[in-house]
Amino acid sequence: MDDRVKGGPLGPKWQKVKSRHKALGGKLFAKPDIAPVFDRYDQSLTDYTAELKDEEKLKDDIVDMLKKSDENAKQIADLTKELQQVTAKWQEGQGKLAAPLLNYASKGGGNLSDVEGHLGDLISAGEEYVNKRKQLWDEIDGTAVDTLNKFKLAQKTFGAKATAAYDRRLKIADVAIKAEVEAQSIIRDYIDIANDADHPEITKDLQAMKFG
Repeated sequence: MDDRVKGGPLGPKWQKVKSRHKALGGKLFAKPDIAPVFDRYDQSLTDYTAELKDEEKLKDDIVDMLKKSDENAKQIADLTKELQQVTAKWQEGQGKLAAPLLNYASKGGGNLSDVEGHLGDLISAGEEYVNKRKQLWDEIDGTAVDTLNKFKLAQKTFGAKATAAYDRRLKIADVAIKAEVEAQSIIRDYIDIANDADHPEITKDLQAMKFG
C-alpha cells in the first residue's frame, strides 16, 4: 500500500489521458466505465493514509505508560532512600540502647530492674523499626507490582489495538487490490478497442498508466 500511495491516485491521471484523447470520452469507450473503479482505488489510498495517521495515536498509550512508570520509579527511589534512613537511624539507636546492656554483660552488677528496662527500650525500638521497615517494603513492593501491571496492561491494550489496525489495513488493501485488478482488466479492454479503432496514440497512453 505504501508503494501505491507513493504512486498517487489514478483518477487525475485518467482525466489527463482523457483530456488528450476525445475518443476516450465517446461511446466507444463508455463501457465498462473505469472511472468508478479508479474512485474506489483512490479512496483506498485516502483511507490508508488516514489509517496510518490514526495509528500514530497508538504511541500515546505507550507515552502514558512510560510516564506513570517513571513516576513509580521515582516513588520507589524515594521509599528506598527513606528505608535506608530508617535503617541507619535504627542501627545508631540500637547501639546507644545496647550500650548499658554491653556494660552489664561485661561487668555485671547494677540494678536488675534497670537491665530489664533497657531490654524493654531495645524491644520497643526494634518493633518500631521492624514495623516501619515492613510498611516501606510493602509500599515499594506495591509500587513495583503496579508498574508491572501497567506494563502488562499496555501490552494487552496495544496488542488489541495493533491487531485491529492490521485488520483495517488488510480490508483497505483488499479494496485497492480488487480495484487495481479490475482497472487493469478494463484498460486491457480499452487497449483492444483502441487497436481495433486504429488509435495507436491512445494505446500508448493507456499502456503508460502506472499503478503503485
